[in-house]
Amino acid sequence: MKKNREKKTSQVHLFTRAGLYPDAVSSGIVASQADDAMAGQCLESYAVEHNAAALVFAALSCGRRRIAENQISRLRRSEELLGPAVAYAEGTVEVTLGISTEVLFADWGAIRRRRFQEAEAALEAEAEEVERKEKEKKEKKWWSFSSSPSSSSSSPSSLSTSKERGLCVPGGAEFAAAMKAAASALELAAAAEKIGGGIGGGGGGKVDSSLAEAAVRHAEELASALAAEPPTRPGGGPGIYACGHREVASGFAALARARLLLVSAAAEGKSGNEKEQENDGEKAAAARAAAKVLEKHELSQSRTSYMEPPRSQLPLAPCLGYLHLRAGDFDQAAEAFRRDLRARPANGRGLLGLALALEGLLRDRSSGDRKNETERERLSATARETRRSFERAWRGADAPLSSPCPALSE
Repeated sequence: MKKNREKKTSQVHLFTRAGLYPDAVSSGIVASQADDAMAGQCLESYAVEHNAAALVFAALSCGRRRIAENQISRLRRSEELLGPAVAYAEGTVEVTLGISTEVLFADWGAIRRRRFQEAEAALEAEAEEVERKEKEKKEKKWWSFSSSPSSSSSSPSSLSTSKERGLCVPGGAEFAAAMKAAASALELAAAAEKIGGGIGGGGGGKVDSSLAEAAVRHAEELASALAAEPPTRPGGGPGIYACGHREVASGFAALARARLLLVSAAAEGKSGNEKEQENDGEKAAAARAAAKVLEKHELSQSRTSYMEPPRSQLPLAPCLGYLHLRAGDFDQAAEAFRRDLRARPANGRGLLGLALALEGLLRDRSSGDRKNETERERLSATARETRRSFERAWRGADAPLSSPCPALSE
């Protein structure tokens, strides 16, 4: 059983690198079932959360969101299903898998609910702490000379994040806070943009985005305060299981900043046909400014070799490409999507984005002499084949995909 599990786990990575995501998912499910069977025999499995993260990445790359969420739910109940020996997986779900999945599919409702639930839990914990101190005062023994709480008591804030971790133990609680803050900032920025007139424009007048701005700044500060990844060897890069807490959280915060930069263009849109060209120029400028914010984070991510599992469930290249599309810079968009496809072959988001970029280039190429017409025909054929490749890659998906980066577009 253990040998079969290890073989299937290795296949997940091989299939993922080759862009055979449905095959990676099938192998990952077998490895997952073997983990559960080992736990049922009181055998401790190796790196359960590592295997789950690899499977979730493969599932999300081909639109199998339901499978990804089932794995997330499985890890959330890790102690119940797999025994206390692997209960360390608790908290990983919330940080690296749950939040990443919500942001990847722009599930703003889930992000909003978590923020409200945690705010409510914090208020309850604060009230309980006040009540505990009052009770301790009243029940104080007559021989006590101090009414201070015992040194063994924990504050509500430390209790709420004590189990929150990423794939690495060090700095997990801080990483959790940074990721949650970035997701909430992104949700608030998306809400502000929609209030301002929506993605497609239309103009809704001035919008107060100060709440989103404060949330984005907070997310950026938390991300920058995280410890940098130590090198594996002097002068070397991160190791195979490196988490990159600062890099991942900074990339999420950058997404929130990029979305916030799009708010002004949506909010300031003017009505009337005579203003349409001016509006388009402002939107393109906002998209270019947002792309600048993402560029260094995407570059850093693209220079990182394959990790086991990939350190971020949300590749940034499709989001950078989307911003170039929104700015009308189709050549740059195509290059970003090609870079994404080199790193993650045949992934649906990269293929959809490349198809949109090629279709944009085709619209920009005016027909005329024979040379131009030949180029247009070649470009048209490539765009059609890329679109068909996307449809094949997303076949069997349970999550529709209309944008290469829902986090910035929905």
